[in-house]
Amino acid sequence: MNNEDHLSDQDLLDILGITPQEENAEDIQQKLQDIAEAEPTIDVEDGGNFSVSLPHDCSVTGYILGDEIYIQFMTVPKAFQKNGIGKRLLKAVYDHAIDQNVDYIAGHITSLGALKLAKQKYGEELQFFDENKNPIDSTYEEILDEYQNMGSEFEGSIRFRTPISNNQ
Repeated sequence: MNNEDHLSDQDLLDILGITPQEENAEDIQQKLQDIAEAEPTIDVEDGGNFSVSLPHDCSVTGYILGDEIYIQFMTVPKAFQKNGIGKRLLKAVYDHAIDQNVDYIAGHITSLGALKLAKQKYGEELQFFDENKNPIDSTYEEILDEYQNMGSEFEGSIRFRTPISNNQ
């Protein structure tokens, strides 16, 4: 098979009827406005599973188990990051945790951004644990240095937990 026999990416998209959407600055600003004007919605399922959503695929999912609310996934599309959307989603999770009378918010650190956001939102009371829920005797700064040195090899092997009473 020679190069002429290969389909280009555009040919494949045309065959499948897919039109790639490139967002321009105006589209992004309109979507950011939509998000800013929306109130987070919380959907709760049997068994304690929940999701908190804002428009344009901004969301947090998790569950309640025992005395903690656990954040499984948080998604804010790259074009919308650094606009306070993650903080708004976490605030809605916090409010849900209070409504459910749980004592802690917990999750896994899956990126450098997630680590920094957890520190911003939860402050000095942020506690770190290994996969087996054993406390890690490292400061935020030590963990930050470790993960900055890892670059794209971020493993997400550190769990965080913080008391609800220290979050505002």
